[in-house]
Amino acid sequence: LTPLFEANGDCIGWICIPNTAVNYPVMFTPEEPQKYLRKNFEGEYSVSGIPFLDGASTPECDNLIVYGHNMKNGTMFSDVTQYRDKAYWEEHPYIEFETAGGLRIYQVFAVVCLKKTDEWYGFSCFESKEQYQQLFSMHALGFAAGDKQTGRKTMEEYFRKIKQQMMCFLRNDENIRLHIFTERLSKEVYVDYIFTLFLSILF
Repeated sequence: LTPLFEANGDCIGWICIPNTAVNYPVMFTPEEPQKYLRKNFEGEYSVSGIPFLDGASTPECDNLIVYGHNMKNGTMFSDVTQYRDKAYWEEHPYIEFETAGGLRIYQVFAVVCLKKTDEWYGFSCFESKEQYQQLFSMHALGFAAGDKQTGRKTMEEYFRKIKQQMMCFLRNDENIRLHIFTERLSKEVYVDYIFTLFLSILF
């Protein structure tokens, strides 16, 4: 990335969704957040602009908002709209974002259509994991009120990944008392019960 940083000091990294058209530098100009809305990497006018990080964010934040145009010619972030198709998500589950601090790989676990006034835009860094989880739960309940089925499906997918991790923990932790599980109450049944209970509380 060093040559990019030297060519344009506004560049803070590179975003890529493997095997898609999303493969671009990312700019960051907090004092002029939309500087690259209609400019290319060289600073020349471009209708497609170039992806840029929200002015309220920093590369170290937990909640990164990266803007990119949904171009009709298939460039920039147009491929992101295809995540509404589950098959597309299964084929492209990861987003890579490399900065001077190193490479981060994010796993896509939910896709939500937002409005400009949505509370997510008011958050960048979180003080703790608990604060993030609280915001996620509040947001899930918020759109569930308008579309309960969509909200439940999103939370089910989110919980499915946590269930997988929990099952891995139960299978591998030697401190788990195996005798508490029986043929009727297996580890799988226990985990399913816990997360079904969570869903019933939320919805």
